[in-house]
Amino acid sequence: MRSAEPISRQAEEALEKQQTVSGILAYDISFISKESGEEVEPLEAVSVNIRMKKSVFSGQKEQSEEKEVTGVSVVHLPEDGKAEVVAATENIEETNFEFEAESFSIFVVATVAEVEEAAIVGDERFDTLQAAIDAVTGEDDVIYLLHDVTENIISKGKSYTLEMNEKKITSAVSGKIVYTIEGGNVLIKDGTIQGGRNQGARNDGKGIKISGTANVTLENCCITDNKGWWSGGGIYADGNSILTLINSDVIDNYASNSGGGIYAEGCEITIQGSSRVSGNTANGSGSNISCGIDIRNSSLKIEGLDDNIKVEICDNKNELQTSTANGVYLNKCEAEIKNAKFKNNGYCGLEILNIDDKKSTFLENVEFSEHRIGSALYVSSNGKFTAKRCDFHDNNLEVNGKSNINSVIVFTTTAVPKLLGTGEKIVDRCVFIC
Repeated sequence: MRSAEPISRQAEEALEKQQTVSGILAYDISFISKESGEEVEPLEAVSVNIRMKKSVFSGQKEQSEEKEVTGVSVVHLPEDGKAEVVAATENIEETNFEFEAESFSIFVVATVAEVEEAAIVGDERFDTLQAAIDAVTGEDDVIYLLHDVTENIISKGKSYTLEMNEKKITSAVSGKIVYTIEGGNVLIKDGTIQGGRNQGARNDGKGIKISGTANVTLENCCITDNKGWWSGGGIYADGNSILTLINSDVIDNYASNSGGGIYAEGCEITIQGSSRVSGNTANGSGSNISCGIDIRNSSLKIEGLDDNIKVEICDNKNELQTSTANGVYLNKCEAEIKNAKFKNNGYCGLEILNIDDKKSTFLENVEFSEHRIGSALYVSSNGKFTAKRCDFHDNNLEVNGKSNINSVIVFTTTAVPKLLGTGEKIVDRCVFIC
């Protein structure tokens, strides 16, 4: 006869990682042959119905008092196989369970509660996410975030995958960066990082800071509602680091100077899939201010999936409405932008400034629209510039009551764009509609 403790532990292995067993009833179910009187397994799946006079929760209230019960699960514990949940409900007073089974042994009806610990690595649980990160020893370690946490994380030289499971990390202390990554290879998936609050020059509130040649990938993540000092409200990257965004959003962040969404210097930046950089604010009043993305001495690759699923850089703004506030600002950068959409960004949609370096820029299938204060695209470059199959429309800057072609590409008075700088300029199969 198995003891209650091993049965409980086996049942827990079949639950979601954020769940724990708070109470159990165990049933040993078997088929008996009429001919031999011995136990036999069914030849095919059979329907099983467990009916109880009272719910497992009401029968074990004292056992479950320590943890809030959130549901009931029926778990099959085969003698030579892996435990499996065969039925589950959020109704903690349920007394009737129906399911199919192909083999028999122990079936456990367990009340389920949410775990108290914040994260799990392997078989070990930790009270805080910071403690879980500190415990990481190898690149293959996976950290599972079990519930929302309020912490300020510092990851130094660690390599791991953080499965956030649609949970949130919110800043615990105003004036501190929410998530700092110094070195290492880090993949963060399926979660939100939020709530950083700027308290001055030495008390930053960025969402994420990346440095020390770190290689960081954000997949299906949202970086939102962070307020950073000076540059980089949502994400700040430097130190020859690599940042990759896959189907992730950087939205509604703030920087006191530039790069309300993202600021990077000396890095490799890639933004892919259906990612969005939207609704960010930067309030610098000087020249070359970016409300959304500010990239300097770096490389930038933006690539949406196709014509229908584009990377969006939209609705980023400067509250001072400075004449140099852009959706994206590139200075001394190699850039390749495909399948992207620039819409209603501050003064200018995209500014490219490569006068001192012959860095190349390649645009393909990029849409620019609703830039009504300044130009959709400003290019001043001694490097090669190529735009293929790009669409400029509804960029209606008015001068003396008339729409101005300057709203398409700056510094031109004819329907043919004139781009600044000595580098080769190729504009191929683009549509310009004021």
